[in-house]
Amino acid sequence: MTATVSAAAPRPRGVAIPDGVRRLGAPVLAGVSVLATWHVVAVLFFTRTELPLPGGVARQMWEDRTFYGPHIRQTLYEAALGYAWGVGIALVLGALFVLVPVVERVALRIVIATYCLPLIAAAPILQIVLSADAAKVAVAAQATLLVTLVGITLGL
Repeated sequence: MTATVSAAAPRPRGVAIPDGVRRLGAPVLAGVSVLATWHVVAVLFFTRTELPLPGGVARQMWEDRTFYGPHIRQTLYEAALGYAWGVGIALVLGALFVLVPVVERVALRIVIATYCLPLIAAAPILQIVLSADAAKVAVAAQATLLVTLVGITLGL
């Protein structure tokens, strides 16, 4: 006699892997694979001055750790300020679009054109016209404006 296994019968399980570990498995494996490939390529094909080993990069980052703090804070400040400006302008324009629909036809085209302008092309121009910090804030606002404006306009 042969035993038949029904589709509803539970499969025997080994060690239960928590969902959090299961979700992190692929990204961690991908990161380790990238680092291992980087190490192998650096050892086989490059000198250590051309392509440093991952361990050397990590060691240098640890030695220069006091350098990163102020720069990370400044970058986050500029990004947050640009985001706030983008959302603020989007709120004003979204309310204006709902209250005066004629304005939407004209202004939305300008906002779309501004959004479609590549940031890599706009940033140097903004750097010349504005101060260094204001240019970074303007680029962050430009990246935020259209996406937020569409959501606000549809929401209102």
